[in-house]
Amino acid sequence: MSRYLSSIWLTLMLCAFSSCATFSGEFQGEDDDGNPARIIQVKHEGNDSASAYILNRKIRYLIEDYFSKDPSKETPIQDAAAELEDYYWSMGFPDAKVGFKVERPEDDRQPILVRFLIHEGPRVQVTDVQITGNRGFKQEELLELWRRSHAGFLGTGDPWFVASEIRAFYRDIRAFYRSKGYLDVTLPETHIERAKGDKQAKIRIEVLEGELYTIAEIQIPPEIRRILAGFLPKVPAGEPATSTFFMEWTLDLRNRLRDLGYHAPAMARPLLTKKENGQAWFKLLVKAGHKVRIGEILLSGNEVTRDQMILNKYRAKIGDFYKGSVEDAAINRLYRTGVFEKVEFIHEELDDRTLRITIKVKEFNNRALNFMIGWGSWEKLRGGVQFRERNLFGTGLGFNAHALVSTKGYEGSTALIDKDFASTGIDMVVSARYFLNDRPSYTERAFETDIAGTKYIFTDYKSRLGYLFKHQNKLVTKQGATLPGEVLTPNKGTVFLELLRDERNNLLFPTDGWRAFARGDFSSTALGGSQDFNRIILSGSYYIPFSRQARLILASEIGALWPGNGAPTVAISERFFNGGPNTVRSFTQDDLGPKGPEGNPTGGLYRTVWKAELQVALLEPFQLALFADAGNVGTNVNDFGLSRMRYGIGPGLIINFPGVPIRLDAGFNPDRLPGEDAWVFHLTIGQTF
Repeated sequence: MSRYLSSIWLTLMLCAFSSCATFSGEFQGEDDDGNPARIIQVKHEGNDSASAYILNRKIRYLIEDYFSKDPSKETPIQDAAAELEDYYWSMGFPDAKVGFKVERPEDDRQPILVRFLIHEGPRVQVTDVQITGNRGFKQEELLELWRRSHAGFLGTGDPWFVASEIRAFYRDIRAFYRSKGYLDVTLPETHIERAKGDKQAKIRIEVLEGELYTIAEIQIPPEIRRILAGFLPKVPAGEPATSTFFMEWTLDLRNRLRDLGYHAPAMARPLLTKKENGQAWFKLLVKAGHKVRIGEILLSGNEVTRDQMILNKYRAKIGDFYKGSVEDAAINRLYRTGVFEKVEFIHEELDDRTLRITIKVKEFNNRALNFMIGWGSWEKLRGGVQFRERNLFGTGLGFNAHALVSTKGYEGSTALIDKDFASTGIDMVVSARYFLNDRPSYTERAFETDIAGTKYIFTDYKSRLGYLFKHQNKLVTKQGATLPGEVLTPNKGTVFLELLRDERNNLLFPTDGWRAFARGDFSSTALGGSQDFNRIILSGSYYIPFSRQARLILASEIGALWPGNGAPTVAISERFFNGGPNTVRSFTQDDLGPKGPEGNPTGGLYRTVWKAELQVALLEPFQLALFADAGNVGTNVNDFGLSRMRYGIGPGLIINFPGVPIRLDAGFNPDRLPGEDAWVFHLTIGQTF
């Protein structure tokens, strides 16, 4: 246990330091010359339901940036009181009122005291919602439009009464109906039943749907019919007159005109001209403009990027008829490079038949140097530096270089990135790295290089195909960790294929959605390796939000290895291990699974990891986690299954400081074997890298 005390102490010190810094009620800004301004002390009275920490965060900018600079004006304090009222209203306190008093000491060197006098009133819940008149859609469908905050454990109780959310719900219902073809829909004012001072409210919403209108006709000007001839988009008579249809239909018509050389057709959504017996007639207002050829192509804004790099993305030349699809494809290619913050094609007619095109770009700051520092339960202190260049020599190619070091090893790596290789839409990456990796059962020093291409297939699936070669300079196993028949392979040659589908709402801090990943490796002596083997890894995660404050996360990973040519196993650096902060958390790094005679983990040819975690937001930036992990490791892939499962349960604390996330997990082993710890603690500071 003593080896974890320093980790726990470090976490507590960080939390204490953060608390002292952020819970302080003193604010001080800077004057226009950068000198310290007047110190303002803020106190809150009557805030029984909200911490001073949260309230101070809401008004910090008003106190520091305005009132501290010029304490003679109390307008910022009035704005701060209004900001606090808005916060209370958004939390379900509709009767909240906030006043203030400013106490100015005679000595100008003393802080000015600002007291915010808070009358919270009751926190109100909406106990009943009734929507009437909704024949076309069920009440449950309409309630999905209500972006509401819930009370109760894990946020699963009745919604809080938030007037702004109810008003938005009212507007969203009306917009939803009109978008579905109910052109006459009206909603009388929402009726709210609540006695003064009561903690409960009921809402009644009446929907007067009117008729569902279908499209009878869209009148198109004769000139447009002549220009488009056989390319005119079909008008689906009898289809509902929905906003989605009109948006897609008019966009299709506009793009067809642009592809025929009309660079700037002017049009609006079709105008409703008549409604009768559930049918609607529309008139299209459109002007095609002039059909033009490209007379000039100019560039603007590319201070670093070479002209030819931009021109290569635009597959048109002077003298061609203008074609909108070619321009749109060029914009997509230029954005894909990651070099440009903004890309515009500016059109200027030189005459009725000739067009000047100016490609105007705004470049990102494409060069960055980042420093990283963190802590891991196995690596202990770790740090690194990253250099990133997204526009190498103005070519649009990316270049990354990393240097990482910890108490358990080091790594240096480089990568050359082409975001649109040979204009195929494939992201091509060539990388190389040299590393030393000290694990509980072995130490490996190796050089590794790979080339891989990434492309989206079937729209939503990201595929990656590549070749990897690894030359091991050193592979030393700890005593007893080598298996009978094991070949310490100095080289590995692998063709790999990955498939990813990521539907999470945020890549770094997801709260909803799911992710699925699969990877297959084919390693062979014919590819430069020293042993044949195949590997498959499947993983997935699913995020189930109960509310804005709570979510359940389910995750799993399955891996299996098949040695070739009758070999009993593969090199220890290729085998699967389990245990640690990212697998079963009731074990230290790699400690779950088979062990040699000296007690060192030997790994296996298959592994499973199953995880469930409940996360609940506490006082910002803290989150509480309750987790249950399970997993195993097996030495024979033919025995793959869920036998010999080991488990871990326990609490975790997540502190989401900007740029420096901190996580502390305490894993309890409910079925421990002799020599195993009952509790294992994992501390992680910073992102894993």
